[in-house]
Amino acid sequence: MSQPLSQLKLFIFDLETTGISPEEDQIIEIGAVYWESGARVGGRYAMRVKPSIPIAPEATAVHGISAKDLVDCPNFSEVGPRVARHFSGEALGIEPPIACGYNAMRFDLPMINAEFARHELPCRVDPDRLVDPFIFISWHLRHLPKRNLTKMAEKAGYALIDAHSAAADTEATGHVVNYLVKTGVMPSTLEEILLE
Repeated sequence: MSQPLSQLKLFIFDLETTGISPEEDQIIEIGAVYWESGARVGGRYAMRVKPSIPIAPEATAVHGISAKDLVDCPNFSEVGPRVARHFSGEALGIEPPIACGYNAMRFDLPMINAEFARHELPCRVDPDRLVDPFIFISWHLRHLPKRNLTKMAEKAGYALIDAHSAAADTEATGHVVNYLVKTGVMPSTLEEILLE
């Protein structure tokens, strides 16, 4: 019997990057929250990362982060092991939490796994244990003219302030998941979600 999603601990994550190619681009900001019983557990976490390549101007136009903002930040080889401990559950001494992210299957998952591989870290986020609400929105709510996170957060009754700030986006994603389950757009159990 599958557990209700509300009883599971989600590790919701979001990335801002130098561009959109997992093979060529790099992570410059990581945001995360833990989500359980329909609410955030603990604080919102955000960490900026100094890349070894330039940030594409079109990427900066979206997230507002430029190279000068990252001068004193650690690189991914320094922060990657810490990030991996959250995906594995080791950071909290728990079983691996269920990863979750908005449009993560198409963007954040390939990007984080490419970064782990590039730095020879053994961690990989398993796509078979990833909850991506955008998959359900793209299918069941495809009639909506806008399906970005800001618009979907509004539908969920949550005002997303600082969109494209990785930490802000993670909390908004949690509220969108709540809304989608409540309205039946997403199944309420993990087993059914992962079968979609």
